[in-house]
Amino acid sequence: MDHLTNRYDFIRERVRAKQVLDVGCCGFNVADGRKRENFLFDVLCETAENVCGMDLDAEQVAVLQKEGHPVWCMDAQEQMPSFMFDVIVAGNVIEHMECPADFLGIAVDHLNPGGEIIVTTGNPYALFNWACIGMFGVPMISAEHTMWLCPSTMRRMASAVGLRLKETYSFDHSRFALARLAGRIRRYWAADWLFVLEAK
Repeated sequence: MDHLTNRYDFIRERVRAKQVLDVGCCGFNVADGRKRENFLFDVLCETAENVCGMDLDAEQVAVLQKEGHPVWCMDAQEQMPSFMFDVIVAGNVIEHMECPADFLGIAVDHLNPGGEIIVTTGNPYALFNWACIGMFGVPMISAEHTMWLCPSTMRRMASAVGLRLKETYSFDHSRFALARLAGRIRRYWAADWLFVLEAK
C-alpha cells in the first residue's frame, strides 16, 4: 500500500490515451470557471483519448453538454452509457450511493478486456476524524454520505460482483501540513483512499 502525493498525476497516467467514463462528473457548479482548476473531468479530458461523463445533476450536466462533452444524466446504480471503456473513474461519489455494489456490478460489464475501475473515497480512519472525535465526540461526516469504505470492505464488495481489488493507495488533499504528514507516517491516517479494481 503506497501513499500518493498527487492523485491527479496518478489518474492522468492510468487514463492516458484511453477510453474513459467519469461517474459523478459534476462535483460542483461547473459553470464557475474559478473552481475548475482541479476539476477531475477536465483533468481526464486533457489526458484520455475520449471521455464520457454521467451525473445525477441535470442542470450541471447541461452545462457540460453545451460545452460539447458527451455527458448523460443517469444513475450509475441503474445504468451506464451503452459503450465499453478502458477506465471507469468514480471520484469521491461511491460514499454517496445507496447501492454501491450495484454500481460496481454494472461498471464491470462496461469494461474492455484489461480495463480498470478507479474509485476514490474518504477514509473513516483519517487522523482528522480521530481529532474530531477527541474534540467534539463525533467524527466529521457529510450528511450526504451513506457509508464509508476501507480496503477490507472494498475488497469484499468488489469480490461479490466479479471484481478484484488490484491496488490500494492513500492520499491527502488537506490544507493542513500536520494532516498531510500523518498520512505519510500511517497510511490509515490519510484523508482518502484510492482503489484500483479489475475484473477477476
